[in-house]
Amino acid sequence: MTRWVDFIDAATGKNYFTEHSIDSSTWQGRTFACRLNAKDYVISNLVVQGFVYFWGTNDTGGSDINTFDLRVDGRQYVHDVDNAVERWY
Repeated sequence: MTRWVDFIDAATGKNYFTEHSIDSSTWQGRTFACRLNAKDYVISNLVVQGFVYFWGTNDTGGSDINTFDLRVDGRQYVHDVDNAVERWY
């Protein structure tokens, strides 16, 4: 049986994740505690909608490379790297 669920931010109760006033001089990472209410289901497809804004392009060094990773319960589902683009949509 297929089921569609939204990731819900436990802190806000919403399916919208956002950060503001992030220091652009250092590497940033975020972890969100989420509820899926989908016990015994397995993720077979994951759709990410929205945008990510990085400060700068073509930087060098591991922590300056524009990277987006998405993990659920430790398993990596998304890994995107594009250091030539500052705004991802």
